[in-house]
Amino acid sequence: MAGGILSRFDTFLFDLDGVLLDSLPYWRYSTVEYIDKIGIDVPDEFRKDIIKYPGSVIFRQVKELYAPDLDLNKAGMAVAERMKYHYSNDISPKPFVREVLTKLKEENKRVCVATATPKRYSYPALEKFGLDKLIERIYDEETAGCSKRYPSFFINLISLLKVNSNSCIFIDDSLTNITGANQAGIFTCGVEEKIQEPFREDIIKTADIFISDFRYLINLL
Repeated sequence: MAGGILSRFDTFLFDLDGVLLDSLPYWRYSTVEYIDKIGIDVPDEFRKDIIKYPGSVIFRQVKELYAPDLDLNKAGMAVAERMKYHYSNDISPKPFVREVLTKLKEENKRVCVATATPKRYSYPALEKFGLDKLIERIYDEETAGCSKRYPSFFINLISLLKVNSNSCIFIDDSLTNITGANQAGIFTCGVEEKIQEPFREDIIKTADIFISDFRYLINLL
């Protein structure tokens, strides 16, 4: 029987946080926890917007506006260490992720993770729910040799995978990452994620296709 419109792709590259794992809220709130822990006083208006942006962006704004002595390196490491605990104990897969990955494995598709999060932090969550057995390999920024914000991240992944860009699809919830993958010649699928709501319309315009959750992805395979 003929497959769905995405069955033509041989290699599926998935983002991790906010796509495979329901971990974005933990990243955002761990940032807030650190700001409070070291006693930085930020206005309530600013605090309300923290949930919308990555920790690196928030910390840069806090340093610029409220705490010029903030050590960005130390702040980033502290949040990452806190996230190691969350990945091991609190974080679960997003709905229908197992079903999608299982179907891809049954159809002999290559399934990889393309993430900015170091594998050593996130792997316990994948292993805990058995998703590691459905994934060929995790490519993080250390593996790719550059930040996921840049098209070169995806160009390097294609080289490491030894595949053509037109045989790959990248699934992500981030406008920046989707844009980079597009520029590398990879077909992109945007996924709705509540925390990315401010960028939803731009993601819909930029990605080749857009889905509200993995329920709909199953029907496209």
